[in-house]
Amino acid sequence: MKILACVDFSPAASAVVELAGRLAIESGATVTLMHAAAPEPSLVGYDEPGGPASIVDRVHELSDEVSEMTRQTDDLAQRGATTSDPILRVGPTTETILEVADEIEADLIVVARHRHGPLHNLLLGNTAEAVVRHSKRPVVVVPAS
Repeated sequence: MKILACVDFSPAASAVVELAGRLAIESGATVTLMHAAAPEPSLVGYDEPGGPASIVDRVHELSDEVSEMTRQTDDLAQRGATTSDPILRVGPTTETILEVADEIEADLIVVARHRHGPLHNLLLGNTAEAVVRHSKRPVVVVPAS
């Protein structure tokens, strides 16, 4: 069995990692942490050194995210979970999660449900709901605490 645990480095992501790890240990499954990073910003000056947001800043941000997922993966392995290398992909969140689930042939997806206001959900939608709606696989939604 393969579990895809989707992390976004919010407080709710810790609960996702914890639940996915517990399920992996109890069932003998392999857990893979993944993060769908936002696409590069379309900002004037993005490519300019010293601009409002630089490519160098973005590389450091993505590197830090991979390091954090690696740390979390190592922690799960030390607690007895079978793990695979974490995955970081840049792209639209829901689509990226579903693509990675297909690629690794996940049997289960674990995502967090964040508490956003109605305006946020209207304009941007809710990732957990979209994953549940479009996934061909079972999805466990961890509520934000």
